[in-house]
Amino acid sequence: MNHLNNNQYEELVQSIAEINNLGVVKTLQRINVGFNNIIYRLNDEYFIKICTKLDKELGVKNEITFYQRNDFEFHPKLIVSDSTKKDIPYIYLVEESINGINLYDIWSELSVTQKKDVLCQLLNIIKTFHKKGCDKSESLTKIMESYDTSFKKAKVLLAISDAQQEYLQELKSLLPYYFSDALFSYIHGDIHFNNLMMSNDGKLKIIDFENYCGFPKDKEFDSISRMVRRPQDYKQSGNSKLLIPEECTEIIPYFKENYKEVCDAPLFEERLLIYDCLNSLKWISQYPKHQIYHDILFNKSKRLMK
Repeated sequence: MNHLNNNQYEELVQSIAEINNLGVVKTLQRINVGFNNIIYRLNDEYFIKICTKLDKELGVKNEITFYQRNDFEFHPKLIVSDSTKKDIPYIYLVEESINGINLYDIWSELSVTQKKDVLCQLLNIIKTFHKKGCDKSESLTKIMESYDTSFKKAKVLLAISDAQQEYLQELKSLLPYYFSDALFSYIHGDIHFNNLMMSNDGKLKIIDFENYCGFPKDKEFDSISRMVRRPQDYKQSGNSKLLIPEECTEIIPYFKENYKEVCDAPLFEERLLIYDCLNSLKWISQYPKHQIYHDILFNKSKRLMK
């Protein structure tokens, strides 16, 4: 799709506001967070997300479907959405604006008690997602298809050598074993501090449901585990602070202590490593010289080769 300039994006937002009777545009702020969509805050009342990339449309459609089928107190309310491209040439959605602050920005300022309260709220949200079951066979198929798609892309773009390709094929053959006893449900799929908001009344809110899907329950801890290890990688242009690993040490132990059904399940740690491998395989095509991805795929993964 064509890249538009800021004036053209603002014209699109003006059109969306007019079409959907959102009121006179008094203030309009571009939100410089996220990587896949254009997001504006309108009049401090609404967030408008416009999907300008064809390969990201499925995620936004998925988010719209989530909002249409669910109504929890811990996420923004969907105001309106349109995936027909009838009014503007892009899929878009409008959701309520949360009066609060990004958790990434305030985590280091919270007391021990406040952090524990936040983690308790987050775990309750996660458990709510996990109450809805999914088709295990269908989810396993999606995992294997995702692996194949990333593998083929890395192969075509010469991001991995012949020997590495052979190794990754062997690794793929082990995936059914590691997922055989996993617990499956619907999950948010991308939990980290930039997708969590602390509202002004102290309630935790979660945003961005593009990855909401059926998957092993422990996949829920994938993104946040990577954030805990390297929180600097999750700093976005809208964040005012930089978290360091030492400020995040209590997060994963809290989940392990309070969600034993999932975290004490057989092969839990091995599956977390597999999710790291899936993520690394996905991104190695775009960043073939990024050593972290190579280290996870071809060194750390060796403990899976039993």
